[in-house]
Amino acid sequence: MTPVREWRIHLGAHKTATTHLQDLLAAMRPALAEQGVDFLPHPQIRDVLRPTWQRGRRPIPLRMRAAARGLGRLRGGPPRVALSEENLLGYPHDAFSDPVYPHAGWLRRFRRLTRGAERALFLSIRSYDGFLVSAFYEHMRFAPNAGALLAAMRARLRARPPSWPDLLARLRRIFPGSPFRIWRYEDYARAPLPIVNAYLGLSLERLPTLERPEQTVSPSAAAIAHCAALDPGLPGPERYRRVNEIYAAHPRAGAPFHEGVLSEAERDFLAGRYAEDCARLRQEPGLMIEVPRG
Repeated sequence: MTPVREWRIHLGAHKTATTHLQDLLAAMRPALAEQGVDFLPHPQIRDVLRPTWQRGRRPIPLRMRAAARGLGRLRGGPPRVALSEENLLGYPHDAFSDPVYPHAGWLRRFRRLTRGAERALFLSIRSYDGFLVSAFYEHMRFAPNAGALLAAMRARLRARPPSWPDLLARLRRIFPGSPFRIWRYEDYARAPLPIVNAYLGLSLERLPTLERPEQTVSPSAAAIAHCAALDPGLPGPERYRRVNEIYAAHPRAGAPFHEGVLSEAERDFLAGRYAEDCARLRQEPGLMIEVPRG
């Protein structure tokens, strides 16, 4: 098989339509391969890389070699390879950390898996109010302390809000010399085609239409209250199943997306900070993938 000449790596972040992007490109994989791009299938990527991203532990060479072999087995042949995996940055609850995604430094190990080829890195971002609330909804599936994390986040919100420019600066130190591009979730939701083309380095004329993934539908305030009342001692798999059932039974229907999570003042503050940070990012020519309106 031809060696990889270029990696195009989408690092996330979470809750920025990553599932939609991954499902979309997986459905297009045969057509993309004909144009010289191999999109590695997302569930298998996670299975291959999971043993290597035990953050905070010493690198284990055997696992890295196994991961390299696993990535090789997933390839379909084209020398330009694209992958998308938001858990490379961390986990949904890391949205509540200070700084956001505090364990991203482990990517120095991942960088070793892609050496010997050109790399282009991609980061998708979202307004902090929607990002934090969606991360809260996601974390409810896994842990009983989502409310405590949310309370801690709200306590430090104005003093130390999240920062996409800060995350970008840390990622650039991990991947020195590799180009980065950024797109906004809000633009992807409106017009994904130019973003997909920039990510893959292609000039596709159209994309298939996919249904919105059920697991990304926002729950109602009643569902959140129901989840908060679950037994905190539930085993992880049981909690995940129960929360998904509650979310499905009580989807958001007309209620404000942020109801019961952030106040109006907090939403306005976070939206303002996001606008300021996007303005900062746009000061670097070519960094942001812009989507024309209309």
